Amino acid sequence: MKYFLSALLLAGACLLVRPSFAQSPGVNASSEALAEIVVTATKRTERLQDVPVSITAETGVELEHRGATQLQDIINTTPGLNNPGSGGGNSTNLTIRGVTTGTDLGLKQSTVALLYDDMPIDPVGQGGGASNLRVVDIERVEVLRGPQGTLFGSGSLAGAIRYITNKPDLSQFSGSVEMTGAQTETGAASFSGYAVLNAPIIENQLGVRLVAYDYDDGGWIADLRSGQANANPTKTDGARFSIAAKPNDQFSANLTLTYQDSKDYNGTDNGSLAVKPPGTGFSGQVSDGINEYLIELKSTIAALTLQYDWDSLTFTSVSTYHDRKSNLTGTDTYFVPLTALIAGSPTLVQGVNIDTSGIDGNIYTQELRLASKGDGNFKWTAGGFFLHASQGGGQEADSDAIIPVIGSDNIVDLIYHFGQQEIAAFGEATYTFADKWDLTGGARVSHYMVSAQINTGGYVPVYSILPSAYTHTDFHDLGTPVDPRVSLAFRLDPDLTLYTQVARGYRVGGVNLTSDVGGRNTPSTYAPDSLWNYEIGAKGRAFDGRLTYSTDFYYIDWKNIQVALQNQLGNYTGNASEARNYGIEFQVDAKPISWLLVGAAFQVSKNEISKDDPTISRPATGLVGVVNGDVLPAAPEGQASTYAEVDFPVANYQGYVRATASYLGDEWTDFEHNGTKFGGFATEGIRGGVNFGSYEVVAFINNLSNSQGATGALDPETAGPVIINNQELFRIRPRTVGLTLRAKF
Repeated sequence: MKYFLSALLLAGACLLVRPSFAQSPGVNASSEALAEIVVTATKRTERLQDVPVSITAETGVELEHRGATQLQDIINTTPGLNNPGSGGGNSTNLTIRGVTTGTDLGLKQSTVALLYDDMPIDPVGQGGGASNLRVVDIERVEVLRGPQGTLFGSGSLAGAIRYITNKPDLSQFSGSVEMTGAQTETGAASFSGYAVLNAPIIENQLGVRLVAYDYDDGGWIADLRSGQANANPTKTDGARFSIAAKPNDQFSANLTLTYQDSKDYNGTDNGSLAVKPPGTGFSGQVSDGINEYLIELKSTIAALTLQYDWDSLTFTSVSTYHDRKSNLTGTDTYFVPLTALIAGSPTLVQGVNIDTSGIDGNIYTQELRLASKGDGNFKWTAGGFFLHASQGGGQEADSDAIIPVIGSDNIVDLIYHFGQQEIAAFGEATYTFADKWDLTGGARVSHYMVSAQINTGGYVPVYSILPSAYTHTDFHDLGTPVDPRVSLAFRLDPDLTLYTQVARGYRVGGVNLTSDVGGRNTPSTYAPDSLWNYEIGAKGRAFDGRLTYSTDFYYIDWKNIQVALQNQLGNYTGNASEARNYGIEFQVDAKPISWLLVGAAFQVSKNEISKDDPTISRPATGLVGVVNGDVLPAAPEGQASTYAEVDFPVANYQGYVRATASYLGDEWTDFEHNGTKFGGFATEGIRGGVNFGSYEVVAFINNLSNSQGATGALDPETAGPVIINNQELFRIRPRTVGLTLRAKF
């Protein structure tokens, strides 16, 4: 409770002092004022301060300046946004405002929508982690906290992250090149680079933009089984091509093609052992090597945006296609001891199981919308949306070691196909009255169908001593959710907005892939879940624009929550209980003097079960049941970040030094502080550079104090004599020192 009181006092103090120092209407802001950010979070172009939604937005220039290159860099500085998943990369598990029931997303639809130029990247069936598209040549990143179902549909249960890419500049030729080298303590070196080229073909009418990048991030965790040091590197390369046309003042078109190939080595097991065995021979972190996987994700994205302007209306068509190929190959060793036990032959311990999985999917979306233009008292947006997502793949686990037992090497044989279709109509309107009040109301009516066809079979020694017959599951789920949003904003003057809003979000249901393998007989499906979010907030500018701030208090009522459960034969996803999440968020940026920039952001929250439920039986800890007041797993009660930047002259050029720090509160893998504890750590960084005009040199140290803080964890899990996995922590990268060279023309 003391955290809430402190936060409320701080937010209230900012509101109280603000009017005394705010500029008078009509007075020009100081040239030293902080730049105002324009966003399109409501699918209209508005000042960030005017949008009655809790948003953190950063421009591409700001992201580049602080060295942000991937999704985890956005997470580190955004209050309320978290990743309790198995490390970063393609295993990222996005959560906002504590709307989570564990560290593992599995194949459930994410509670946070990841949008790339308004394209939903990871709908249902595409789960297993967010697509880690690199932050290169980005116009802006917007993090929208709270459900965004009205404008962005399912999967935005707790919020949304939007990447808006840079489009071709039709007026001038330009480009940039960047190269970075870095060394991680007790780890391998990392290298990265990108190039951007922008070229008008017909001045002010037709132009192209080309981006290419490559990231080779060295590992730092040693594999005890193979003896390999630095066994968890990641390699990413990609390219983006855009062509834009504006033949006249009314019509514009933009086609963007994006390709990325990302490889996470030991991607699902890149955690280090929570307790390092003595005498391992490695000075840094180590993994037991039980599960050794390579996750490769290839994304090919095409997006076509057409826009036509009339005097009072704008018509927009957005067509997108995403071809998503995910492949997992690796080795499991935990089947072997049990096989040996059943057969009574110690020679079988020499066997090794190879697990391969390939998933091919595609996502097509089409959105058509009309929006009013102008600054009148009535503004509106209306549109229709269609989504078709398809994913198919298979998984095989086999081992020569079990041939003497059952006459076959087949442990698991799985073939499946997912499908999701959604058609929706949405609209939102704002009416301004008394010149200071904005009343906004909107709704989205969707009709979706989720389907799955699954064939499973094979010998699963953890659950059965005999091969199971092949089974077929055919799953269909239909729904017609309605997601409304209502907000009321009061603008005391151009520099202060007070608002309150109510919004609903939902997430579709799904199917448990291996519910019938090896006699598990667990429920084959799970139902949708939904929540209501209630929020009040304030956004303001003060001291002639030298200070900006935003704060909000929210309360979430979450029902029929999707959660990982367990019966006596296996793990599965089900629905259970209800939860309440409430907290306060605050963000401030200030430029008190011309050469100093400072800022801070924090969130304090309470995330807990609101209704007793005796059915929640957890996979790893073996605990059964939850009661009102039990804290949700993987939901920190506090997050904070801060920075300070000093600018100074270096000869005739501009230099700067920027220091940052962030804190992540305590988290647990299980309800009510049970399971493995992680989080509860701070990390710092420092970077400094000199801008020589056409080129820039930047030196940096990340994780300055060499913290071994963990953003996620894995509980120890066994099945009889078999060790499924040991207790592991997904720690942040150790201290890393690097140098960046950047040139622009």
